[in-house]
Amino acid sequence: ADPVVVQGSLRPFLAAGASAAVLGAVGVAAWRGGGATPGTVLALGLAALAVAVLLLDLPRRTEAGPDGLVRVCLLRRERIGWDRVVAVERQRRRLTGPGTGGLVLRGRHGRWLLATSAEPPAVHSGLARLLTDHAPQARMHAEPPAVTTDRG
Repeated sequence: ADPVVVQGSLRPFLAAGASAAVLGAVGVAAWRGGGATPGTVLALGLAALAVAVLLLDLPRRTEAGPDGLVRVCLLRRERIGWDRVVAVERQRRRLTGPGTGGLVLRGRHGRWLLATSAEPPAVHSGLARLLTDHAPQARMHAEPPAVTTDRG
């Protein structure tokens, strides 16, 4: 069977990139103006953290198949076996309502972001079917996606 692919949104990449650029620029300007002050070090540290998240932990897509899931980030691929899965949940979005947030995988020892915006209904049902077939211990706690999503 073909894998179920949960596509990521472009918005978080743009936000993380913009955050890293702004924090980096503020840190460099402060460094030039006053040297290594605590504020300068904090701004540069936060910029480095934003870059690390952007490159290593923000999924472009997640592929789910009989063996588990693979989170595909810009610089790494992370395999998560079905035996590690407890539940699939939806991010809560207060302003846009139920069914609009992305998917989060809850495991026994952590959480993994699968997608940052709601998936198409066919992807949701395919993921639920994989959970039923390959991870009977896991629960699908994510409500079906809303008809309109913020995928961008």
